[in-house]
Amino acid sequence: MHRFGFNEEFLMRLSDFIKLLPNVKPLKARAKLKEWRDEIYEQIMQDTFADKEREIYEVNIGKGIVLSSDDFEHIFYGDEFSATKITPHGAEILIKIYCAGFFELTPRKGTEKVPNKGVDYSKSEHQLLIKQKLAEEAENEKSREYATLIDCPQNIKPENFTYSLLNDVFMRHIGLKAGCYSMNIGGIEVTKYVHMHTSNSGKNRDSEVTFTWVDPDGNKQKIEKQSSYSQNRRNDPDRNWGLHE
Repeated sequence: MHRFGFNEEFLMRLSDFIKLLPNVKPLKARAKLKEWRDEIYEQIMQDTFADKEREIYEVNIGKGIVLSSDDFEHIFYGDEFSATKITPHGAEILIKIYCAGFFELTPRKGTEKVPNKGVDYSKSEHQLLIKQKLAEEAENEKSREYATLIDCPQNIKPENFTYSLLNDVFMRHIGLKAGCYSMNIGGIEVTKYVHMHTSNSGKNRDSEVTFTWVDPDGNKQKIEKQSSYSQNRRNDPDRNWGLHE
C-alpha cells in the first residue's frame, strides 16, 4: 500500500475531480499540474547528480501557493505509472489552485463556486479512512470465514458449490494431483477428475477439471473447467496427437 495509506478503490479519479471544477479545460489543467511536478522532478535529478538530498522539494507557483513533492503524490496518487487517483488532500490543493486562477478556462468564462461534491470530497479524509478500515475488517472477516469453511467442508451446503470453492477444498485436503479422487463435502460425495493437457510445444501444461456429485434431490450435477490446451492438436487423437503422419 502507498505510504499515505489510502486504498485506491475508495478514491476519486483525478480526471473526474478536475471535471468538477467549473469551466476548467481538463487536459490543460492536467498538463499544468504535470509541468509543476516536472519542476520538482528536475530539482530531484539535479540533487541526485550532485549527490545531495533535501528533506522537501517545492515549487512556488505564485500568489502565495507553494506545492511540495508530497502534495503531488496526493494529486497523482497511486503507482508511478498508473497514478490516476486523487486524495482528499490533493482535491483541497486543486480547489485552492483553481480559485487562485491558475487553470486555463473556457473562453469568456470565469471561476465559479466549486460544486458541493468537490468540496465535500476535499474534506472527506477522516470519513474515507474510517470507511476503508471497516471495509478491510469486513474483508478480513470474510476471508477468515472462508478459510474455516475450507477446513470444515462438512459445513458447506450443496447449493453453495462453485468451482473455486470445491477446488479450494480438494486442494486443502487432498492436494494438487492428476487423476480421480473423491471426498465428502456437506454430506455429499463429490468426485474430482483432473486430466492434464499439453501445449503444442510440449513445454507447458494445463489441467481440465471436472467435479461431479448427486444433489439431495437425486439429480446429477457437474462443474467443469476446460484446459486452455484442450483443443490443441497435441491433445487431439483425430489429429494423431500432433505427430506427423
